[in-house]
Amino acid sequence: MRLAMGLLVCAALTAGLAAQSVLGPPERTSALRLQGERWFQIFLADSQVGYYQTHTGRDVHGGWQFSNTTRFALQDNQAVEIIETLVFAPQAPFDLVSAEHQTSRRGQPPVRVLINRGEDGLLAARYDRGEGYGEAQVPLGWRYQLADYLGFEVWLNTADRLPGSSYTVSTVDFNRMQIVPKAFAVIERNASGYLIESAAPLESTRIQLDRNLAPTALTTSGLFRFERSTPEEALLARPRLTQTPYHIQVDQPIADHTNIEYMRLEISGAEELARIWPQARREADTWVLDLDANSPFEGGGELALTETPTYPINHPAITALVSSFRAQHPRSDLEALVTFVHQQLRYRPGTQKLNVLDSLALREGECTEFADLFTTLARALGYPTRTVIGLAYSADAPPAFAYHAWNEIEIGGRHHIVDPTWNLVRADATHIPLPENSSSLMRLLNSRTHIRFRIEQVRYFDPLAASRSLTRPSWVTDAISSPSREKNSA
Repeated sequence: MRLAMGLLVCAALTAGLAAQSVLGPPERTSALRLQGERWFQIFLADSQVGYYQTHTGRDVHGGWQFSNTTRFALQDNQAVEIIETLVFAPQAPFDLVSAEHQTSRRGQPPVRVLINRGEDGLLAARYDRGEGYGEAQVPLGWRYQLADYLGFEVWLNTADRLPGSSYTVSTVDFNRMQIVPKAFAVIERNASGYLIESAAPLESTRIQLDRNLAPTALTTSGLFRFERSTPEEALLARPRLTQTPYHIQVDQPIADHTNIEYMRLEISGAEELARIWPQARREADTWVLDLDANSPFEGGGELALTETPTYPINHPAITALVSSFRAQHPRSDLEALVTFVHQQLRYRPGTQKLNVLDSLALREGECTEFADLFTTLARALGYPTRTVIGLAYSADAPPAFAYHAWNEIEIGGRHHIVDPTWNLVRADATHIPLPENSSSLMRLLNSRTHIRFRIEQVRYFDPLAASRSLTRPSWVTDAISSPSREKNSA
């Protein structure tokens, strides 16, 4: 993990650290010792405000891949996500092959810088209005290698460095698309390992390294503290980060995205995907997932009629709501129930998680409030129901699948998938369920640095639209040219 990790100043954090070993080129052995995943809690004073996660390993082509994800929120509704990935060639001299830096803030398109290797060297482009809205690629005119990225770790491991000794490393400045120097100095050699510091103005960073040169703690600007932890401890900050835009980008817009009967997704960058979706299958270097509308999801919880603290079906406010619904809709059909719940709340993105009674009192909420209200009301009416948590297509720029909630209900022995947030009696195949209370789900939503979706095939409900049941590349043109329905992410 890069020693230039996490300089959290005002509303931005940048990150990247690493360490080292014994056989072969020193930068290669450093990378070998770094392989795996590390998690950190981020504290402001005594309050955890976020987390930082890194992963080092080989990509599908054997390249050396270093990635980190930072999520933090200093105020409610102001969560920030920073993702950075660098990939180096698998063989010496380990040239930089590609790099990506992305910053996302709630309600704003992500700002991305992409660097790729062309025939004549590295090319870069900046995207600041979403996917597809970027500057032309420009040649960078510089070269960057694994030895540059792990330079300080190599230097520190080649001798017993004394307090006061220092070394200047070359780092990638994604904002300026330049290589800039960054100096680190040894402060002390202690029982744990090394305490080192980068004393740059406004970016003073102290890092405690263990005897393997892996970081265990870090402070930035005298304000923020990073502490090595387990994934479970790091993700304790998740309630504060509920406003983080959990998006998994997709390669193209989806036309008429609430009317899809079947969809095939190719998913790259995810390991052990079958732990999250048992029906996923491995094909070459990617995973393939076939999705059908109105398909009950196994392993995500049971349909039930019971009252729980989350679903207060016998509360007077719910009893009154049931009476109101029955008075308006004596037949109590499914379409009427979905529309009734949809009309009870005003969709308000960025709200804190509310329980059913509070959301009713305020008459507002996000997708989980709509879904929990539907489960509560449906159970009170005698229908086995549950809330489903997952990902659903978001037509914002860039197109992506975003965190969402909807419902599964049983009526007359038949299961139905509905979405009261979007007033859909038939939730389509772009609703992708995820398992509840699963560490795999948490890993997907909170360390999804490399996960990308690629649309391989779609089929629409409308039989007259059979001509739209196409595969790439002709479907792409159809998708972009067709008007998409109003949507909205949870």
